[in-house]
Amino acid sequence: MPTDTNPALLHWQIWHPRASAPVPSGILTFAPGGADLGLPPEVAVHLPTAAGNQVLLDALSQPAGHPRTTAIKDKAVRDKAAGLFMADCFLHVERTAEILRAAGIEWVCNLPTVGQHDRAFQHVLSQVNMGVDRELAVCDAFRARGFRLLIAVSGAEEAALWVSLNPEAIAHVPALAAFHTGRPALSQRRAAEADLRAALAAKGWNGLFLPYGDPAESTAMGDQAAPCLCPPRAWPT
Repeated sequence: MPTDTNPALLHWQIWHPRASAPVPSGILTFAPGGADLGLPPEVAVHLPTAAGNQVLLDALSQPAGHPRTTAIKDKAVRDKAAGLFMADCFLHVERTAEILRAAGIEWVCNLPTVGQHDRAFQHVLSQVNMGVDRELAVCDAFRARGFRLLIAVSGAEEAALWVSLNPEAIAHVPALAAFHTGRPALSQRRAAEADLRAALAAKGWNGLFLPYGDPAESTAMGDQAAPCLCPPRAWPT
C-alpha cells in the first residue's frame, strides 16, 4: 500500500501495435488515496491531496533509497509522459521542467484533467484560477519550453480549446460521471469518442487519437486492435 513516506505512482499504459510508436509508452501520475473507498483510480486521482504533483516529481528527482521516492531506480522513465495536474496553483513550470529534463522525459500530459468534472464544478474551479483556462496556459508553457504534448480530453466541447495548442496526440479520458457504476462500458466510450473524433476533425486536427480502454476489447469485438490509452495500474509493480 502507498504511504506518505513511500508513495506509489500510477502508470497509464499507451498500447500501440508498432514497437517504434510515435507516442510515449505510458503516462506516469501520482497515485491517489481512495482505494479503501472502492473508487476506481480514474476517480480517486481527483480527491484532494496535499502532495499531488510533488509525489511524481519527488520520485523522478531523488535518488533510489530516498524515503520520498518510489523504487524507480530500475525502471526506464525516458519513454514515459509526465502526467501532471496542470491547474495546480502550486505547480512551478520552470522548476518542474528542469526535473523532467533531468529524468529524460520529453512529454507532458494534463492528467488528471479539469475537463473530467461536470460544467458546474469546472466553473467553481475557474473562479479560483484552477479551471481549464489555467490548464491550457500551463500546457502551452511546457510546449514553449520544448516539451511534446499529449492532451487528455473528456468531451467534444473541449476540442477547440486543445486543438489551439496543436498537440501531437490526444487521448480520451472519460468524464467522472461516466464512472458512477464503475468503469464505463465500451459502447458508452465509443459513442463519446466518435463525437470527440468528429469535433477534432472539424477543427482540422490530424494527430494521433487514443481511445480509452484495452486492446483486447477491440479484438473481442472482431475489430483490429488500435492504439489506445489503458486504465491505470500501480507502478512500479
